[in-house]
Amino acid sequence: MKKIILYIAILIFISSFANAELETCQDQVEINTNCKMISPSLVCTNYTYDIFNSNTGSKVKQGNLTNLNSTIYYFNFTEPEGDYIVKLCDNTTREVKVRTMINAILIVMGVFLIGAILVSIGFWFKNSFLVMTGGLWFILSSFFNTDKSFLVFGWSVILFNIVVGAFLVYQSIQMYNKKEPKEKRD
Repeated sequence: MKKIILYIAILIFISSFANAELETCQDQVEINTNCKMISPSLVCTNYTYDIFNSNTGSKVKQGNLTNLNSTIYYFNFTEPEGDYIVKLCDNTTREVKVRTMINAILIVMGVFLIGAILVSIGFWFKNSFLVMTGGLWFILSSFFNTDKSFLVFGWSVILFNIVVGAFLVYQSIQMYNKKEPKEKRD
């Protein structure tokens, strides 16, 4: 059983890096992260885009749009920190802010650290209740931590938490079942 759970955890970890499709750009984007900027329905003679720096007004980049479906186009957006305006061939614009999303990483690491501390103390003192609490913490954290962690890590952090949590709950049940019965009083 332990080997199966370990294989599943490794598979989930590896699959998180194998996801080659770009995520759609939001209003706020992580620094130097590729995302897919999707246009509204366009009708132009030349399907191009320009990216301007909002602070200086200078043109940072220009290029051709790629057809996605009929009249909808896209391009890959990757820029350093700053505020940008994307102008499409029909003169529609969109503002994009590129920022460091360190807060999301800190939240995920903080949640992970709390679970790791509970589990470590539980195993150290051979306390099945703390191990189970840590396991349930990992499972529940995959549901209440999805907003920020999903933007940074995608599905991998959610699936990892569920698998680790299930494994720890299983381990705590095994620990509880292995406890020696109390000695009978004479």
